[in-house]
Amino acid sequence: MARIAEQDYAAVDKGDQTGRSLREISQAEVQLFNLDYDRLVDEDLSTRVKRILEEAREYAFELTRHVMHRANQRYGGGTTLGNEIGIRIIRPDDMEMGVAVPTGTPDSWLFTWTATGDQDAFGTAANEVDLADQSDAEALLIVGWTTNHPSPKTESLQATKFNRELFVQPLPWDAVAEERGGIRVVEANPWFVAFPGERFTFDVNIFATGPDVLRAVGVFISIGSTLRTM
Repeated sequence: MARIAEQDYAAVDKGDQTGRSLREISQAEVQLFNLDYDRLVDEDLSTRVKRILEEAREYAFELTRHVMHRANQRYGGGTTLGNEIGIRIIRPDDMEMGVAVPTGTPDSWLFTWTATGDQDAFGTAANEVDLADQSDAEALLIVGWTTNHPSPKTESLQATKFNRELFVQPLPWDAVAEERGGIRVVEANPWFVAFPGERFTFDVNIFATGPDVLRAVGVFISIGSTLRTM
């Protein structure tokens, strides 16, 4: 794995990857970040997801340092104390969704689509996914989308941020190889990032009604009290 070089890094006004201010980080903190990120990559079943997550390591590292800057906290990782910063894989409740057409109830990556065409998926215009919940000290990076449903029904999705619709992301499930566990993977192009304090939504285009699975693949970065919340 192409780990981050384990050394002290000084604070900078503008990161090469994110273009945002980055807090200083010590060699010990970088070592901890690498261990946490190694585990995050290793836990996924999909070899393609592992590759995409590995490609995102440097960006995730800078994004983590930006959250550290916003919170004025050190990196604590999986053993974070108090409000130190940590990183983990995206959970469904980070996207504020639930079973069936989303109602905002944290639940799973399962949907039951009751109509075709454009549908709310993650957040709504009236209730956006909000990364301002913890004093602007959380961020989210989506690098891919997966499904393990034998008959996926989502053909594309689109993020909206700052009331601006971003590029449409096709989801050509039939064109990608099925991996262990029936997992199919589409890399996000481009990757989607929500910085601290930003709000967003995702809409999908559905071509058939019925049950479905749509998982966002990426990392969530926040303070320890949030990461320790079930």
